[in-house]
Amino acid sequence: MKLLIWIWLIFTIIFLGLSISHFIQSRKKVAKFQVTERPGSGSSQVKIQGLETDDPLRDFANDFNNYLDTYNKSTFLQNLHACIGYFAAAVIAFIAMLIELKLIRPLT
Repeated sequence: MKLLIWIWLIFTIIFLGLSISHFIQSRKKVAKFQVTERPGSGSSQVKIQGLETDDPLRDFANDFNNYLDTYNKSTFLQNLHACIGYFAAAVIAFIAMLIELKLIRPLT
């Protein structure tokens, strides 16, 4: 067999592996931040200058969870686009291998 056929086969396998890897990564998400309630926080209220001490933590958790939602959407799209790109490269490398094997004829 020609060396070029093996090279195209190796590229096909590499690109397909990268495509699968990015697809798996696109399915992962960062979990939301959970505020743990302090024991006894419902029965006794502690205020500093008229503000509950737990309010800033709840506000932070809300803002941070909004950031995590944006981050999860962004990384999903990045990994999905990479997956599609690598899959297209794998298909093209496979077609190039078939052309080298003379199983299909190139467009002329």
